[in-house]
Amino acid sequence: MKLTEKFVDKIYQATPDAGAIESAKLGVLDFLTSCYAGKDDQGVHKLRELIQLEGGLEVAPLIGQGLKATPGQSALINGFLAHALDFDDVHVEVRGHPSAVLLPTLLALASTNDVSGKRFLEAYVVGVEVMARIARAVSDQHYEKGWHNTGTIGVLAAALAGGYMLQFSREQLAQALGFATTQSSGLRCHFGTETKPLHAGLAARAAVLSVQLTLVNFNNNKNSFDGKGSYFDIYGVGITEQNSSILLDGWNKEWKITSPGLWFKIYPFCSAAYFGADAALKIGRLPVEEIEEVIITFSNNTDAALIHRNPQTCEEGRFSIEYIVSLILQGKPLVFENFAQKPIDELSQQIISKTVRQNVQEQPHVARYTKVKVTLKNGNTIEESSTTPKGSKENKVTKQELIEKCRSNLKNEEFEETLLNSIFSFDEIKSLSSFLSIL
Repeated sequence: MKLTEKFVDKIYQATPDAGAIESAKLGVLDFLTSCYAGKDDQGVHKLRELIQLEGGLEVAPLIGQGLKATPGQSALINGFLAHALDFDDVHVEVRGHPSAVLLPTLLALASTNDVSGKRFLEAYVVGVEVMARIARAVSDQHYEKGWHNTGTIGVLAAALAGGYMLQFSREQLAQALGFATTQSSGLRCHFGTETKPLHAGLAARAAVLSVQLTLVNFNNNKNSFDGKGSYFDIYGVGITEQNSSILLDGWNKEWKITSPGLWFKIYPFCSAAYFGADAALKIGRLPVEEIEEVIITFSNNTDAALIHRNPQTCEEGRFSIEYIVSLILQGKPLVFENFAQKPIDELSQQIISKTVRQNVQEQPHVARYTKVKVTLKNGNTIEESSTTPKGSKENKVTKQELIEKCRSNLKNEEFEETLLNSIFSFDEIKSLSSFLSIL
């Protein structure tokens, strides 16, 4: 058997356990919370104008919009919605945002197919597994070269999750994977703009199309992981014994959605900045006029996502540790308003101009960290570091904290209870049509 055949066989035979299903429910809750938090984003209105021009059969929900659209349009807008505020989950092995691609794809496909809640959750678990394994197999070089894993790998995972949900054969799964690999895209140079969250929507729409093309038996190469010019040959470092093992070994034992698990966010900015933010919060507010210099040290290129060292807008600031630390040192809250599409204020710019970023190459056994050192004009220094910010594997956001995140963003008690009751009994739902209607 070729690698593609072996990989899709693992997916075909996947049987997520009860623990993974419970983890999936939390992922659905956080995803929907993030969507409702971003439902009035300017980009959503632009995309709604776009699909109104396109038209089409209105069957799939646009979350929080009071509208329906085609499955592809729904996947596009819901993917954008989930990721618009960078408030949605990440996964450290994915180095990207799984749910913002997987769940819009599955919701769109469920709108035109008879799907149970249990099968939906199982497909979501499988999608996270696939995305994490492919991301690890393609290596960190993929991300560090400038690809955005949410888009480039998310489309593969979502297409395979969709195929699994619809009980595709092994051959159909390989076919869907082929369509997804040829649509794989997304560049990190767009971080800090509306196009960054658009990557999630584009990947979800492409995943839906991959499944639809498979359903009509459109022709392609069903061995997209094998041979010269294949996915890993182009996007990664080729196929080795090590990355083949990453793709194939250990299925149905410990699920990636549970361990290390999804990283749920409490702040609307890139998770790569959470370590530095946590360190700065330990330092707290300081008199800005007394700050001489700020040095921020990352271990092992873990700041690759933070592409803006001198951001001009607060939206770019989502991907700037310099801006985020400047807010904390001023005592400003890490809330949506301070990451909106507006110019950065002069005081923040002053602190940013005094900030230096550096990277240290550590041994593999050294825990990931970010260190913040502030030197004052009187010569005194204050230094703090963080290895376990809130949301990370060692300091996870709890179920109750996720419920509170939901309530604080929805602010509609009756709807919150309906949504929470539905999610926590999701595996008992025989058909998703009633759930889709409340979105």
